Amino acid sequence: MSIIPISTIYRLVTLRLGYGAEIADECAKLIWKDQSRSINYSQIKTKPERIPGMLWDKIVIHSDNGERLVISGIKKKSSESSLQVLTQRVGSYQVGLLNPAYKQIKGSYDSFKSAFSYRYTRHSKIERWKAENKELTGQLNNDFALQFMPEEKQKIIGKFLSLFSQSHQIRDKQNQKFIAKELSSFQEYFDKVENNPLTERQRLACIVNEDNNLVIAGAGSGKTSVIIAKAGYLIQSGLAQPHEILILAYGRKASKETDERIKEKLPNVEGVTTSTFHKLGLTIIGESTGKKPRVSKLQEDTAEFYKIINNFLTDLTKSDKAYNQRVIDYFVTHLIPYESEFDHQQQGDYFAALQEGDMRSLKSRIEWAEKRSGRKSLQQEKLKSFEEVVIADFLFVNGIKYIYEHPYKIDTATADKTQYQPDFYLPEYDIYIEHFGIGRDGSTPPFVSQFEYTQGIEWKRGLHNKHETILVETYSYEMKEGTLTDLLHSKLEKRGVKFSPLSFQELLELLISIGEEKKADQFTELIVTFLDLFKQSGYSFDTIRVNANQHPDRPRCHAFIDVFEPIYAEYTNELNRSGTVDFSDMIRKATDLVQSGKYKPSFKYILVDEFQDISAIRADLVKSLVDKGDDTVLSCVGDDWQSIYRFSGSDISYTGNFEEYFGYTKKVPLDKTFRYNDKLNDFSTTFITQNPAQIKKDVTSHTSVPTNAVTLVEYYEDVDRAIQHCVDDIQTKHPEKATIYILGRYSFSKPAFLQNMAKHYPEYTFKFDTVHGSKGKEADFVIVVDVNDARYGFPSKIANEPLLDLVLPQSETHEYAEERRLFYVAITRAKHHSFVLFDVVKPSVFIEEIRDERNGSKYHFNQISTEGVASAPPDFGTCPSCGTGKMMMRVMPDGRFFFGCGHYPFCSYTPRTCNACNKYPLIKDGGYYRCKNPECGNVVSGCKQCSDGVMVERRGKFGKFLGCSNYGKTKCGYTEKPL
Repeated sequence: MSIIPISTIYRLVTLRLGYGAEIADECAKLIWKDQSRSINYSQIKTKPERIPGMLWDKIVIHSDNGERLVISGIKKKSSESSLQVLTQRVGSYQVGLLNPAYKQIKGSYDSFKSAFSYRYTRHSKIERWKAENKELTGQLNNDFALQFMPEEKQKIIGKFLSLFSQSHQIRDKQNQKFIAKELSSFQEYFDKVENNPLTERQRLACIVNEDNNLVIAGAGSGKTSVIIAKAGYLIQSGLAQPHEILILAYGRKASKETDERIKEKLPNVEGVTTSTFHKLGLTIIGESTGKKPRVSKLQEDTAEFYKIINNFLTDLTKSDKAYNQRVIDYFVTHLIPYESEFDHQQQGDYFAALQEGDMRSLKSRIEWAEKRSGRKSLQQEKLKSFEEVVIADFLFVNGIKYIYEHPYKIDTATADKTQYQPDFYLPEYDIYIEHFGIGRDGSTPPFVSQFEYTQGIEWKRGLHNKHETILVETYSYEMKEGTLTDLLHSKLEKRGVKFSPLSFQELLELLISIGEEKKADQFTELIVTFLDLFKQSGYSFDTIRVNANQHPDRPRCHAFIDVFEPIYAEYTNELNRSGTVDFSDMIRKATDLVQSGKYKPSFKYILVDEFQDISAIRADLVKSLVDKGDDTVLSCVGDDWQSIYRFSGSDISYTGNFEEYFGYTKKVPLDKTFRYNDKLNDFSTTFITQNPAQIKKDVTSHTSVPTNAVTLVEYYEDVDRAIQHCVDDIQTKHPEKATIYILGRYSFSKPAFLQNMAKHYPEYTFKFDTVHGSKGKEADFVIVVDVNDARYGFPSKIANEPLLDLVLPQSETHEYAEERRLFYVAITRAKHHSFVLFDVVKPSVFIEEIRDERNGSKYHFNQISTEGVASAPPDFGTCPSCGTGKMMMRVMPDGRFFFGCGHYPFCSYTPRTCNACNKYPLIKDGGYYRCKNPECGNVVSGCKQCSDGVMVERRGKFGKFLGCSNYGKTKCGYTEKPL
C-alpha cells in the first residue's frame, strides 16, 4: 500500500484535518472523518489524470461506468510520482485480469476458422461465434491494460479485436472466394443442367446458401430452372441428401411439373420431396398424430360447398326469426356496397357509381321483368340515390305499398317551379316520406348548394305544416351511421303503419321469379369466399369486428358478420361431425404441431417457388419449419411484379419485407429474361415501375430487335376486325409457324370466331385464356383484348368486395396496383410482340397513360386502327349538369335523334341540338350555349330568367324581339330587344 502525500495547507484551508488518500493493492481510496470512498482497479480502463494547481495538485480517476474519484490537495512535488505509482498499480492489476482472457484467444481463433469449413458461410454462424465471444471481446478491449503487456501479446489481442469487428467482412471475402471456386468446379453442371447454360446470376442463386435466400426474378428469367438446378447442386456438392430437400409449390399441377422436371434434368437423383402446402400439411399431421386426417369433400366440390352453405342459411332463417330479419335487412340495406354522395366531388362520379352498382329498387326490377315479358307496359320508377333504393326496398319487403315521386295532393306548380313530388307516398296511410341528403350538421355533398338545399327543406316542411299532411323525414347521416331503416321503422310504426315482412325464402322466390337468383348466388359465393379467407387469416371474430369498426362502411361490415357468424358455426360443426378438415385447418394444425415440437422437421433445405403468391398461413408454416429445423436453409424464388392473387389471400408484403419476417437474407436478382426481346422488356419494365412500391430490377433481354414490340390497336364496335388486323400484321412479319395467345381480363372476352381463325391460318396455333390463367405460360405473340374504361375493362372497375378487406392482406395505396401487375403479366407472355386492343371511345387509364404525350418517349409502341374507328361518334362534350357524364347521341326508331347524358336515368339532362348545324348539342357555358361542333361554332344567348332556356328570335306586333324558348312550356316570358 502506498500513501499519497497531502498538503498541510490544503487540510487547513479546507478544514479537512483528517483527509488522506492511499493506493491499495486492489483499489484507490479516500479517507476523511472515519469515512472512506474507493474505486476498484477492475473498474478503471483509462489512465488516471493529474491536474496541476497553484498550491497543490489533484488526480482524477475515471471508472468505466461513468463514476470518478478525485484525490485533491496532493503535494506538488509528489503528485507526478504518485500518479506513476497509481498508474502502474492499476495497469498491473488490469493485466492480471486480462491474462485469462488472452489464453482463450487461440480457441476462439480456431472456432472462427471452423465456421468456414470450405463451404458457404452463413450469417448465423458468424453471429453465433460473435455471441459466444462477446464477453471475451469486452474483456480484451482494454487499451489501458494493453500498454502494460508485452508487444507480442498486444499484437495478438489487437488482431483478435479486429477479427471480431471485421468478422462479416471476412465472411464476405471468403464467400466470394468460395463462390468463384464453385463456379469453376461446377461449370459443366451449370452448363448442362438445363437446355441452355445457366446465367451467372442463376448460378449464383444456386451456390449462395445464406440462412434465408430470396431470388428476385422477372418474367421469363428462369425461376423454376433455379429451383431445379439448386436442388441438383446441393446434392452433387454433398451439402444435402435428396431426402433432406423440400420443394414447395402452390398447386398440384405445378408440384407435379416440378417433380417431372427433376426426373428429367436430374436423372440420377431420387428422394427429393416435392409437395404442395396442403399435402405437406397432411403429411405433418399424419406423422405427428399417427392419424392422417380426411379432407372435407367440400374443398374439392364447389357446387356441394355452395349447396351446404345455402342449406345452413335456409335452416337458420326458418328456425330463428331474429336471424331471418338480419338476413332480410342485409339484403335490403347492405347487399350492394354503400356509395355516399358525400364521398364524391362531382355528381357525375356518384351517378357512375350508382350505374356500376346497378342501383334499382326491387319494385323497379319486378316492373322491368313484367315489362320485358310483355305482361305490362309501364314506366319504371327511377330512384336517384343509393339511400332512396334502400328506403324503397325496406318498404317493399315489409309489405308497405308506396309510390315513388307521386305528385303532392296540393297544386304547387308556378311559372318557375314544376309540381312538388315528395320522394315516397304511402297511399294506404296518406303519409309522405322525404329523404334529405344532409349530414348530421346539415352539410350537403360537395356538388350541392347547401343554401339552396336548406331552403328547399324548409319550403317542404312549411308546405306540409300548412296543409297538415304527414311528413316523415330521413337523412343521409342515418345511412352512414347504420340507423336509417331502424329509425324509419320506428317513425312509421308510431304513425300506425303495419309491417308484413317477407321471409328469406319468400325473398329468394321473388328473386327467382324475376330472373335475379344470381344475387342470392353471389351472396352465397361471398360467404364461401369470406369463410375461406377468414380461416386463412387466423383472425378471431373479435379481431374482425375491430377491423369492421375501422372500415369506411362500418354498418355493412357488422351486418355481414352478424349473418356470417352463425353460418361459420354450422360449418365448423359439419367438419367436426364428418371428422374432416379443410385446407386451412391442414396448414394451421401442421404449423401448430411444428411450433409445439410435436413434429421435428428433417429438411436441411427448403425451396419455395412462386413466393410472391405466399399467404400469411403458408408463410407461418414455412417459418415454423425453418425455426424448428436443424440449421435449416430457406431459399425462395419469386417476382413481386407478378403478384396477382390478393383476392385469394396472397400477400405481396412478404416479398417486399422478406428479411423483416424471416431474418437475415441474401437477395439475388435474376437480371436476364429469356422469353421476350429488349423492346418488350423496356416497355413492360417502364409500365410496371410506375408503381414506386415495386422492387427495382435491372432486367436485360436475351434478344435484341430493331423495331417496337408493342402495338396499340384502336377499334370501334369491330373488335373482331381488330384481332384480324393483329393476325395480318403477324403474318406479314412472321409467316412461319407460331403460337398466338389471345388474353382477356375475363373469360367472356373470348372471341366467338376463334375456331374459324385457326382454319384460315393453319400455320398458327390460337389459344384463349384469361390473364390470370396465362400466368406461367408463353406464346410467340399475344393479343390483349378489352383494355377499355368499362366495368369489365382493363383495369377492371369491379373492385374486390370491400367486406373481404376484413380478412385480406392490407390493400396497396397505388391506384390499380394489382391490375397494373396483371397487365404486365399479360404483355410479357409474348416472345416477339404484344398487341393491345382498346375501344377508341373508351380507352382505359392504362392506354391513356401509355399514349400521354406528357410522358415523352417513355413508351415506344406502334399504332394501328380498324376501319370502324372512322365511324366512331365524335366527342359531344361533358354534361354540364352532373359534371362527368359524356354527352351521347340517341337515335329514335323514326330516325330522329337527341342528345342526353351518359349517366341517364340518374342524370336526365338533355341539351338542345344546335339550330345551325343540326349535328351537335348546344352545351351551356356561362350565360351562353355553344355548339360542340368545331366546324360550326354557333353561339346562342341563354335566358337570364330560367335555367335552361335559350333566346330565340320572335315577331310581335311591334316587330322582332328575342324571347325565351321555354315560353309556352314553363310559361317563362323573358324577352330582350335584338342587338
